[in-house]
Amino acid sequence: MNLKKILLLSSMALAAIAFAVPATASATNLTWTDDHVHIAGDDEFTQGFEGPLSFDTPFGSFGCEEVTVAVVATSTGATIEEFKPTTNTCTGTGAFVNCELTNDTFNTPWQVSTTTTDLVVTKTGGDIEIHNFYGEKNGQPCGVGSTTSSLFGSIAIVPELDGEGTIKALEIGEEQKDTTGNITATGFVTPENGPTLGLT
Repeated sequence: MNLKKILLLSSMALAAIAFAVPATASATNLTWTDDHVHIAGDDEFTQGFEGPLSFDTPFGSFGCEEVTVAVVATSTGATIEEFKPTTNTCTGTGAFVNCELTNDTFNTPWQVSTTTTDLVVTKTGGDIEIHNFYGEKNGQPCGVGSTTSSLFGSIAIVPELDGEGTIKALEIGEEQKDTTGNITATGFVTPENGPTLGLT
């Protein structure tokens, strides 16, 4: 290959890089849609989701097959207004095996911000708080006592979208640990009915 061809190929490679940079730099965060239309002005849309979520700890795990999550989306962002397990769908392993969920409290609303690919859930002015209250199961005492509390600085959520951007599922990202680093949240939720909330 002669010098002229080498210089030509080098200039083509540099041009390709120059064109690629603006495309990367111009990437924007996902925005919320309702029935494929961007939510605008003062409009807001609420979508209910439901699915299994659990918390893994060094001494066992505790989870519920039905956890309801209500997402409210507006033109400026979204919040999770409800995070509620159906108590009779919950089971535990290890120290949680004899634990019956009797009540729970959460410090919603939680803010949901978008990235170019995912969602990040946070609590303004503090941590996401999840408190579970237990009773004995089958006459046996709960091995962790009457309550557990978990604090999360943030939780990454991975949306699964169909070909038109409608949300088919929201899954907790890998290795989402609480502030102690000992409790890991796992699970996913799907639209309860008539899914129209989306991201583009």
